[in-house]
Amino acid sequence: MRSGAGANSVDRLILASTSASVAEFVAGTQRLLATLPDGMAARSRELEAAGETDGPEYQVIAEAFYDRYVVHVDSPPAYLTKTFENVASSRTYAVMNGPSEFSVTGTLKTWDARSALARITVPTLVLTSEWDEVTLDCHEHLHRGIRGSQLAVLPKARHLAMVERPVAYSELVGKFLARIDHERT
Repeated sequence: MRSGAGANSVDRLILASTSASVAEFVAGTQRLLATLPDGMAARSRELEAAGETDGPEYQVIAEAFYDRYVVHVDSPPAYLTKTFENVASSRTYAVMNGPSEFSVTGTLKTWDARSALARITVPTLVLTSEWDEVTLDCHEHLHRGIRGSQLAVLPKARHLAMVERPVAYSELVGKFLARIDHERT
């Protein structure tokens, strides 16, 4: 959304691996959770209903989901490990989100900005990856809702594509920014 002239204005926007609606996001993560083996989806719902999301069984399910749809690297960089440690110990994450990426029970559970998408008038890149936890339908909704936006899907990567495929990710972002700069000159 253009916020006016000057240093505080937004003149281009990159929406990477995100959604305009938590309900839409959760519907997608539930479909992805169902692809996990050994009845993990059903068991995660049972553990959530019993309030047992802090135990090792729930964590195994969450880790399987994260490995398949959030990030998979053989040697995680130190900053990523620290980020996950911070999220795990954050009271804010639990209050706002809930016990996991696929179970949003916190204060954000009803957040929905889909009706505001048409107000975005700056060049926008909607960027996702092939195996992102934020499913393609969420990104397509953003793309359809933001007139003139560009949708890009990075192959062979998950939600944290910038960690898994940093060069390809940077190239996609760089091409978008260069195109915008070129169009303005």
